Amino acid sequence: MPQWNPYSYTFNNPINFTDPTGMVPEGKEDWFVNKNTGNVVKVGGVSDLSTLSSQEVNKLQLGDVNDYNRLGKDNMFGDVGYPGVEGSLSDHKNISMNSESQNFMSQNGYYVGESLMIQEKEITSGGRVGNENYSHTVGSIKQLESLGITYAPLDKFNEKSDIQMQKFKGDNISVTTATYNYTVGFHSPTTVVNPVFQSNKKGMSNSIPLNIFKGMVEAFSDLIGAKRK
Repeated sequence: MPQWNPYSYTFNNPINFTDPTGMVPEGKEDWFVNKNTGNVVKVGGVSDLSTLSSQEVNKLQLGDVNDYNRLGKDNMFGDVGYPGVEGSLSDHKNISMNSESQNFMSQNGYYVGESLMIQEKEITSGGRVGNENYSHTVGSIKQLESLGITYAPLDKFNEKSDIQMQKFKGDNISVTTATYNYTVGFHSPTTVVNPVFQSNKKGMSNSIPLNIFKGMVEAFSDLIGAKRK
């Protein structure tokens, strides 16, 4: 039985989760993605789901708000509609795409991927031996964790964001660390493209495979299976 009907976006209630007065402040509703299931939701009036009360969370049937990452602002898709939804999506305060999430996102130029937290290090040691100065630099890359399922335009895959740099300098040694989010898709290489440090752009340190797509295939096979029932 199809999981989509004209009122799926309001959890089968055409009134409670719309804004019939048109009074929702422009740009205040944000889109979020469930990092475990890939479900895409729009929630009116907030940019951080943790600010919702428990009553609001239950009313919207969100589950654990810590399972969601922000995708973007209300107008990130422009003035678009979707089959079964009356008018433009921007006319509605709260929407949950449920099993239609992947189809909806791909129709708007966003494709399923995974967000990873990556850490690079570059270590330079040096000193003086006799009359000679010496310096040696090595780099490393590792995946710290998966941040879960996300969506991105094709040209945004294999890109870094939220880069945080730290540097330690001691006697004859310096260590520079870069930590960042890195978005990958099914088509992505299994190593980091264009690392931060030059030392990681050569040699063997960047040949360590990324542990990507853990849970992604299972999550979306569940969604596809639900749609086919």
